[in-house]
Order: sequence, then structure tokens, then C-alpha cells
Amino acid sequence: MSPPADTVPPGAALDGTPSLHVRRMGRADGGALPVVMLHGAVSGSLASWWMTCAPRVARAHPVVLYDLRGHGLSERPATGYRLRDHLDDLARVTAHLDAFALVGHSLGGWISVEAARAWPDRVAALVGVDVPLGGIRPELSLDEPDPVGAPGARRRRRHPIRLSHTSFRADLEAETQVDARSLAGVRCPTLMTFGRHSPFLAGAEIATAALGAPAVRVFDGGHALH
Repeated sequence: MSPPADTVPPGAALDGTPSLHVRRMGRADGGALPVVMLHGAVSGSLASWWMTCAPRVARAHPVVLYDLRGHGLSERPATGYRLRDHLDDLARVTAHLDAFALVGHSLGGWISVEAARAWPDRVAALVGVDVPLGGIRPELSLDEPDPVGAPGARRRRRHPIRLSHTSFRADLEAETQVDARSLAGVRCPTLMTFGRHSPFLAGAEIATAALGAPAVRVFDGGHALH
């Protein structure tokens, strides 16, 4: 039986500022494209992937998971939560990889889109999971109740308190929106997925305008689609 989402066995600490908690899954010697998965803010930690689809992806690909700065077991600096700060962290996590795919949920999707634009020679594929588009800031006003027993539910309830003494909210509110122009700048194969009952469903129309209908899927679910 898998461990509860709040007690995922700790991985390795990636040195630097801030220190980041990283876990790797799957075999790294098979030649398959590595997949780096980025969680959202409400989901709180890499546990949201560990407890859901990461084990299935790891059957065929090496998987890299990490807690975003200020989340999970990663260091929680008082300031420095702009997208450029998250991109610097992602660059550290992926420094050993020549090319990789990115899967990002919500805030992690914002980071993934910007990374795909910034590193077109390294990001080989992109999957966005219910990424807020068109001026909506990810998870700042989200009030979606957790299903009973949802992975990481207890951690999500604690998480806003952990970040309340940081610049996380102010930095995210000041960020330039990720929108159709952002998506149009992505050159790798891209799939954007949305939950039919998510408050961010309007992003599906924006993604369709930027990428075309074949690159967008709407599934029966909410914001925590995975």
C-alpha cells in the first residue's frame, strides 16, 4: 500500500539557495525521455504526483519530482517567488539532463510554459494540467473543497499558513499573465488539459486559440484533475 501523501519518504536535498527536495523514480538507463513533473500551489508538494500518476509514468520514463520553493520539504525563503525564481530552480533540478518533457499542474504549469519558451532546445514536450490562463493567477482565489481522502488534502489545508509570512502571494499577483501569446511561443509538442468543473475551464478556449483544438483536452473533473 502506498504511504499517505503527507508521509512520502523524503528524497534528496539539492544544494543551493534555496535548498530543494527532489525525488527520482524509474530507471535512468533505458534511453527514454525524462519527465519532470511540477506541482501546483494548492497541491502543496511533489506528493500530488507521487500519489497519482507519477508511478505509471515511471514505468516507461525516468521521472523527476521536486517540491517548489516554499513547498513541501524544500526551503521556504521569505522572498523570491517570481516566475524567474522558479525557472532558476527548475534549471538547477534539470542541470544533468540534456532534454526532457515537462508536466505542470496550475502554478507548475505556468512555470512549465515559461520554461518551454525559454529553453526550446531542451524542453522536448509539454503537458499542462488545468493551467490558469488569460490573466487569472493560479490558486490565489481557488476555493475548491478537497474530496474525502484526496491525496495531500491535509497538506493543502496547512499550506497557505506556511506561506503566509513570505512574499509568495504578492510575487504571484505581480506576475505577467500566462496567456495565448505565451502558449504561441512554445515550439515543442504540447497538450493542455482542463477539468470540466474547474474554475479555470475558460483557459481551454484560450489554449485552443493558441494551439489548435487537437492540443487541448477537457476531462470530467475539477482543478486537481490528475
